[in-house]
Amino acid sequence: ILERPGRDRQAVLAALAAMSAEEFVRQQVCSKECIRHFLGAASRRRGRRISKFVSVIDAGGIGRHHFDRRNVAFFKAFAEVSSANYPDCLERLFVVRAPYLMTALWALLRPLLHPVTAAKVSILGGDYAAALEADGVSLPSGKLPESDELEG
Repeated sequence: ILERPGRDRQAVLAALAAMSAEEFVRQQVCSKECIRHFLGAASRRRGRRISKFVSVIDAGGIGRHHFDRRNVAFFKAFAEVSSANYPDCLERLFVVRAPYLMTALWALLRPLLHPVTAAKVSILGGDYAAALEADGVSLPSGKLPESDELEG
C-alpha cells in the first residue's frame, strides 16, 4: 500500500480542517476495512491466508503544519481504534522521504511503543531504495515517482 499525504499539502490540510475527529477515524476505519477486503480476496486467489500488509508512506512534502495539536489528536484517536480492532495486521511500515521533523518525532515516540510494534516501523530519508529492496519491497521503476506518475 502506497500513501502520499505530502503530495498535495494544501488539499490534505484542508481536508483535515473540514473533518471532526470522529469523521477522521471513520474514514481511516473505512480504509482499513478496504485493506481487509483486499487481503481476503488475495487469500482466496492464492489459496492461503494473507492477513498482513506492508505500507509505504511517502512523507515528501509533509511539514510542521501537518503536526499541529488537532491533527496529532486525530491520529492518536485513530491509533487507539486501530490497535483495538486491527491488531497485528501491519507487517512493516516504511516512511520514506521523511523530513527531519518526522525523524525527531519518531525518536521521541518510539520508546513509548511496544518493542514489537516499533520494530515494524522504518523512518527513511531520501535514500530509501536499498532499505526497501533489502526488505523485499519493490516499487514501480524501483523508486517513487517525483510527480503524479502513479495517477491515472
